[in-house]
Amino acid sequence: MNGDQLHENYYAWTWGDALFVVIDPFWYTMTKPFVGNIGGGEPEAGTGDRWDWTLGQTQYNWLRQTLENSTAAYKFVFAHHMTGGSDDYVRKGAYGAPYCEWGGYDENGATWGFDSRHDGWYATVRQLLVETKVSAFFHGHDHQYAYEILDDVIYQSCASGGFTGNGFNLYSEGGNTLKVLPSSDHLRSTRRSRYR
Repeated sequence: MNGDQLHENYYAWTWGDALFVVIDPFWYTMTKPFVGNIGGGEPEAGTGDRWDWTLGQTQYNWLRQTLENSTAAYKFVFAHHMTGGSDDYVRKGAYGAPYCEWGGYDENGATWGFDSRHDGWYATVRQLLVETKVSAFFHGHDHQYAYEILDDVIYQSCASGGFTGNGFNLYSEGGNTLKVLPSSDHLRSTRRSRYR
């Protein structure tokens, strides 16, 4: 096989006036970023460094090209979770967006680390979503419905169908989080001229 051996774990398609993009935060993450066995079955100790979560430069460049070249009126990006997040196991959406590869700041939220950690990359994922006018980022992982807006991008945490209880109970309304609902349920999206 020639090329980058794309395993079809990130891809995009256009349907009508909407671009749908699926990205993968796992394939290029070569070091276990979280300590312990939270995800189950990982024997490595883990680094505890959220910067280890990565799209990898190949996937990042593909994402940039895909978003920049699209003329779609609506752009939707989907992933299990972002890279970075509010803790080592990548929790929350808009609240976790300022950190690491996604937003550029170290875990302390005060030190800019993106340029030294991602030399040669155009911008953070967050900035790329803003510049290319992404409408919404859909993610799971938190098992709780949360509707958030940051930088005019919707961060939609999807409820977990079949999951009993209230997910991991990570979200509360306020700030960028506009609506929180208990799991389990499903999500249906419709388009309107504005987000609210």
